[in-house]
Amino acid sequence: MVNLKHIKHLALKVLVLFAALSTSACATKATHPTLKTENLPRSIPVRHFVANADYVGSFNLSPDGKHLAFEGVSQLRPAIRWRDIEGGKNHAVKFKKSSSYPYWSGDSRYILYVTDPSGKENFNVFAIDTHQPDKPAKNLTPTPGVRSYIHHIPNKDTNVIYLASNQRDPEYFDIYRHNIETGQQALLYKNENNIIDAFLNDEGEMKARVRQTTESRILEIPNETSWQTVITADGFDVIRVASLNSDGTSIYLLTNVNRDRVAAIEFDIATKEHTVLYEHPRVDVDGLYLSPNNKRPLMAFARPDYPLIHFFDDRLKGLLEPKFEAGENGLRIISVDRSENRLITSSFDETGNRFELIDLTTGNTTPLGESPSRKNADVLRPQTPISFTSRDGLTVHGYVTQPNISLNQPLPTVVLVHGGPWARDTWGYQNLSQFLANRGYAVLQINYRGSAGYGRQFLFSAAGEFAGKMHTDLIDGLDWAIDQGITDPEHVAIMGGSYGGYATLVGMTMTPERFSCGVDFVGMSDLALLWETIPTYWRPFMPFWEHFIGNPDNPADKKIMDSKSPVNFAHQVQGPLLIIHGANDPRVVLEHSDRMVAALKEHDKEVEYLVIDDEGHGFQHWKHQMTLYRKTEDFLANCLGGRSGGLDFYQLGSWAF
Repeated sequence: MVNLKHIKHLALKVLVLFAALSTSACATKATHPTLKTENLPRSIPVRHFVANADYVGSFNLSPDGKHLAFEGVSQLRPAIRWRDIEGGKNHAVKFKKSSSYPYWSGDSRYILYVTDPSGKENFNVFAIDTHQPDKPAKNLTPTPGVRSYIHHIPNKDTNVIYLASNQRDPEYFDIYRHNIETGQQALLYKNENNIIDAFLNDEGEMKARVRQTTESRILEIPNETSWQTVITADGFDVIRVASLNSDGTSIYLLTNVNRDRVAAIEFDIATKEHTVLYEHPRVDVDGLYLSPNNKRPLMAFARPDYPLIHFFDDRLKGLLEPKFEAGENGLRIISVDRSENRLITSSFDETGNRFELIDLTTGNTTPLGESPSRKNADVLRPQTPISFTSRDGLTVHGYVTQPNISLNQPLPTVVLVHGGPWARDTWGYQNLSQFLANRGYAVLQINYRGSAGYGRQFLFSAAGEFAGKMHTDLIDGLDWAIDQGITDPEHVAIMGGSYGGYATLVGMTMTPERFSCGVDFVGMSDLALLWETIPTYWRPFMPFWEHFIGNPDNPADKKIMDSKSPVNFAHQVQGPLLIIHGANDPRVVLEHSDRMVAALKEHDKEVEYLVIDDEGHGFQHWKHQMTLYRKTEDFLANCLGGRSGGLDFYQLGSWAF
């Protein structure tokens, strides 16, 4: 029976919220001198960045080429959807928070996905039986407090998959053979040798592995009785096994052993000689695409300023190269069927992605959909590659995204710092940078030293440089933008998450004169605390962290780490801070922000603090992402003088329901 009392109460709640908020959270016009006389392009609603009801993406073909799975929306909830290629009923499994990338089992019956809605990153592997679409998804790894993921899905007609899990020992990931239909699971390989990468064939035989020691990283292959070493490298070298060739005589690797940048190579097991398949003169090769059947290299990928494809296969080159303008549009093969007769491509630029199904036997192309961001393509802005020379002579690259204005006058600017720090900003559509540019800000994204993708020397030039040269690279990039006439030096904010949140706190505490305000989400404030609270499964990689930030068990290191920890310099902050953190964050625990906020308040500094109870290191639920965006735009409007879209009616829905 319908509960009329409940409905009336809910309606009253919505009306009260609307009355209270519509008067106090209206859209505000820009007040910065460069912006207030401008007729800025239309303001894109926040919901278009975080809660698109027509979202589609992550398309994946079933191995038999007959079915399609993808991420989408069902009844206003994120969902995994699937249907037959030739038509038929659409099916969906809905999620409370964000959906997950869909994988197919080898028999084309089960859709697999990996998720942890709590934010604690104890991921479980689930299976959807497409033959019984009304049955709930089955949790294949239900042990509480355990982190699991899909290690290998055989490229043959089978319902067997191989999972990795740390259920035996939280520090190490073992490999299990799992039969989805029967639920039988067996331990296949016990990780007692600190194995950080392993290549399995479809029968579950480990054909290559990478073992980590304190000093070395070792590539090994099996012999009759044990393991044979084929490469011994430095403990910090990159050795990523892509595959063995079809007859098992050589290994395809992405590696920087004996070189500065990661290259795609073929390593001959018998002769221990290698052939460079592809290398880029400035950046790492970050992907090698092989034929699923004969393991022949088809394409390699690199990302200098714009994304780049190197083709090994002339047929694919002739088919795909006309689909994008070299250097200015990105393209990826995101799925292929077992016969290699059908494939799905994603072509992308700063406005989003376009997905197409290509039949290689006929040459026919079928559009599958595109990013909902493209409905705002007329007001989205170019992401322009930049480079500058740091104060110590290092070439640093990045991107700038500017609002569409007619006046050639300096703009309020947000220095948007990527996390990691061993990651990088790349070219393409990005919600946050486009959102900030739409609100009137120049957005400066700098791949400071230590960023991944620019080679070994660039990466390791960051050793010992947290709150040092990694930060002065940001300042030097800011000075470049000021010299170019892009940035108004009196109206600059710094913003980021994770390491980007740390960089924000460093900027606000150690160079407070350069930033009007800062937005930190899930950022660390104390380097010793970061070390002491790492997830257990990070321990094998702690020598890498120690090389960059030190070890607090060493008194000399601890002193240096304290000198680079923003929590100890809260008294130097001059401008306001917005700090947002997920309560369940396992990487940068909530204590970082708790301590930082307490230190700021102790010194009477202006800080707004928001804790999201059921989120972790990244916000999965659209309503929490909306909170982050709305808080940010209002905060920056007050600080820098950009505009704010004001209350988005989706907020009423999230609060009411």
